[in-house]
Amino acid sequence: MNSKSHLSIDDTVRGRPTILVIDDSEVETSMLENVLSHLYNVTSICSPLEVEKYLLAHSVDLILMDINMPNIGGIELCRKIKGSATTAHIPIIFITGLHRKEVEQACWEAGCSDFLVKPVFTTLLNRLSMHFQMKNRANTFQRLSLLQDKSHLIGDNWYVKFLKDQCHRANVGNTPMSLVAVQLENYDGLVANLSDNEIEEHLLLVSSLLTQTLNNNVDVVIRSERNRYLCILPDSGPESARHFTFMITQALQQINRTLLTESKHPIFLKIVGITKTKEKFSPRALLNLLEESIAEPINSDINRLFAERPCQSKKVAHRVYALAG
Repeated sequence: MNSKSHLSIDDTVRGRPTILVIDDSEVETSMLENVLSHLYNVTSICSPLEVEKYLLAHSVDLILMDINMPNIGGIELCRKIKGSATTAHIPIIFITGLHRKEVEQACWEAGCSDFLVKPVFTTLLNRLSMHFQMKNRANTFQRLSLLQDKSHLIGDNWYVKFLKDQCHRANVGNTPMSLVAVQLENYDGLVANLSDNEIEEHLLLVSSLLTQTLNNNVDVVIRSERNRYLCILPDSGPESARHFTFMITQALQQINRTLLTESKHPIFLKIVGITKTKEKFSPRALLNLLEESIAEPINSDINRLFAERPCQSKKVAHRVYALAG
């Protein structure tokens, strides 16, 4: 197998996350190893055809992958990894020189957890740290999950698999749960007007804001699309969803005051929270309702708006809407 490890077995540090770098360029893999090896155990594979066999025999916490590779491209390989029950849980971050919207969208649809445009070395460590914080929270919840057989989950995005586990637990336990979608409303404007490093700074601010606002160790925030985050709040009723949404709006006010003081672009967020009642509800139905809700226009200028709207379904207690900026 054409793979190499920056650390020998004897040098591998127990307890460190293991990152697999997949890139047909040995120059690129060596540069990434040099940047990452002081914090993580790093293994590299230059031939994408060898990846699936490698993953069956080794434990990997996260994958960094190029898009343009011979024999099988990164997007197709991502679909294969996410389509296997054995490897679907592994977060995949694409690192590429292709800065095109349609390419990024294809990566999200394939199931990636993040998308970075080269050069990435100034931002990669921050982004990895954030992903491992999110992954640790997800692992905490998975240990609590009552769902044992996940074989039927193949084919969904990994966060949908995660949500199915959570919904099963809530349905079995007859408990409520809440989902909160947070959308970066001015993302396209930021892309059009800011440098890659400045966009990265804004994304990290949003990620940090959401992670720090979570109520407990089993709440999870996932970047589900290029400009959207999904927050899963187990065992949380309407009051928790309302409080979480309110805290986001309050914290963002302070962030934007700082950004404006530094003559930087502010962040505008649209937040929609829904709460499942004690009746059974499928995760796909919850996601569909959340998608419909966040697509609805709110008749207000971007400002600090906090409102609730009734929901016709008896299985959903309420929906919380907020615009924050």
